[in-house]
Amino acid sequence: MSTSSRPARVAAALALGVLLIGPAAHAQSDLTNILDAQRDGSIQVLVRGHGPDRVHFTLTNHSPERLQILLPPGLVAAAATGQGFQSMGLGLPTDQPGRFAGLTHARADAEGFRSVPADAIPPSIAIAPAQTIEFTVPSVCLNFGLPTPTPRDQFVLLDVADYTPDPRAQKALRSLATLGTSHGVAQAVAWNVFNHISFQQLAKQANRELNPAELSVAARFVAALDASGDHPLVDPAYFRDGRILVRLNAEPSLAAETARLRRELSDQTLLGLPVQVVDELQDEQSLPSSLLIELTLAPGTRTGQTQARALVRHHSVLGGWTRLETLNFTIQGSPAVLDGRHVARSLDQAVARSFVSITPARKAPGLVTYRVVNRLPLTAHSLVIRAGRSDGAPVTSLTAVDIGPGRSSLITLPTPTAVLERVELSGL
Repeated sequence: MSTSSRPARVAAALALGVLLIGPAAHAQSDLTNILDAQRDGSIQVLVRGHGPDRVHFTLTNHSPERLQILLPPGLVAAAATGQGFQSMGLGLPTDQPGRFAGLTHARADAEGFRSVPADAIPPSIAIAPAQTIEFTVPSVCLNFGLPTPTPRDQFVLLDVADYTPDPRAQKALRSLATLGTSHGVAQAVAWNVFNHISFQQLAKQANRELNPAELSVAARFVAALDASGDHPLVDPAYFRDGRILVRLNAEPSLAAETARLRRELSDQTLLGLPVQVVDELQDEQSLPSSLLIELTLAPGTRTGQTQARALVRHHSVLGGWTRLETLNFTIQGSPAVLDGRHVARSLDQAVARSFVSITPARKAPGLVTYRVVNRLPLTAHSLVIRAGRSDGAPVTSLTAVDIGPGRSSLITLPTPTAVLERVELSGL
């Protein structure tokens, strides 16, 4: 990369991961907070409008050293009083369209994240002496109803604590940027927390920008925010627990197998989140952005098979439980030999393939761009994709895609065939 003072066109480099350097490559002491560097004159920071969901950065390194610039969670691109356009809450640099932020290395395992390590470091941006670079950062509007900023509008970069004295709003923005979610969910949270607009009002006034499922996930986040006490960030466990409820039914002839499978299913995960087996749904289990799957098992039409029927419901912040879809599928194995892990795996694949699709959008030599459509009412955090239709085809995991509920995104893969194997949700 050139060290010339001419602006470097960094968008393509960001997409390739060239400028975003993770914690494995640089110790925390090597990083320079962008606000500190701006304050001491090491870098010049120019932040301008770039539409309703991003802001444009231009950084110039005035120091004699190569710098690793850190954009910490909780930054605000603030409009000065009287300028008449939106202030913007910032996520973290990402190459995934529609994703707000998130420390990808903060996930503790393949089943979703459970904690954020104390030493978790966001990606940093490399800038050589005398170099000028440009890039965009995902953002959410913080002033409902004000005009969208344009490239003519210039911001002041602040920490959220200098933008608002409200500790609840400060924690909300820092948590969203640290934990990661889709842009629509982050926007719904911002308007609710910073502007005190109810989710019912947003459903009426912002229905072109936000869908009901995004509002429901946002409502779940706000409930977790208010239950998190004095902790500096919202505990990610709030977004995992009680999200996937399973009620298991079976024909009377399978009563013994059903009782056993109920116990075994309670130790499983579905879509990357823990399963909670329920008999009768209690009021405290009817929380926004929950899935209820009523699974009915019956002997298969062929020996060694089990017929399964899954009625999938979603609890919306706008209207309670609603029916989404009924899935019919076959599980290999008779009811007598099935275990909870096998049932959960078959149900997982049936739900993923019914609610998430992947189809070719365009082709280039050696690469295919696929459109992924997420019809689940929760954010799809990771995708497991098989590069071919045979069982032995290579499998790859795409993490931190964060495709919002009812949204689609484009991914590029070096394979002419892509088959969806699994979808994992973070719960946020």
